Amino acid sequence: MRKIVSLIVVLCMVITMLCACSDANGQVKEDANEVAFVENSGLFETSDVSDNVPVDGAGFKIEVKKAADGYAKFVITGKDGKETVDYYNFDFATGEVEKYHYVSMMGVGFYYYYDMEKSELVRLEDDGHKDTTQSSKDSGRWDGAVEGTANEIKSIENYFTNTFGMSIEEYVTK
Repeated sequence: MRKIVSLIVVLCMVITMLCACSDANGQVKEDANEVAFVENSGLFETSDVSDNVPVDGAGFKIEVKKAADGYAKFVITGKDGKETVDYYNFDFATGEVEKYHYVSMMGVGFYYYYDMEKSELVRLEDDGHKDTTQSSKDSGRWDGAVEGTANEIKSIENYFTNTFGMSIEEYVTK
């Protein structure tokens, strides 16, 4: 009798675990927190609002065009998955990361351009794509932008490698 009860308990536990790790279609996933890309019209897309995303209180919608000159665009979302206007676009055709950040208190956005080969911020532009690099340096805001952008990009690269098991460049260009 004990063996039967033990077998039923184990069977219930297995069924519970399988139900907890299946998607809406009942397909079993390897990991309930898995983030996977889905192909949609030649682009690979995924969303992640987990605590693994290196943006405080937010998530990512990631769009990838796989090619030697492809890109990976990380659009910042809320925890609900709703997209914001802020993004990081790793563009392997130009060798730059374009970061767009909207400053609501000022009512304007800024484009930051980071050279992936040199690992440095190379220019800053306003919403109209007017180069504001020199005025940023003159006002003492350049050094903070350089450090902040470099740290953010390294965090995104680490996140991607830890989540998908390869670098952004490997995933996009291979």
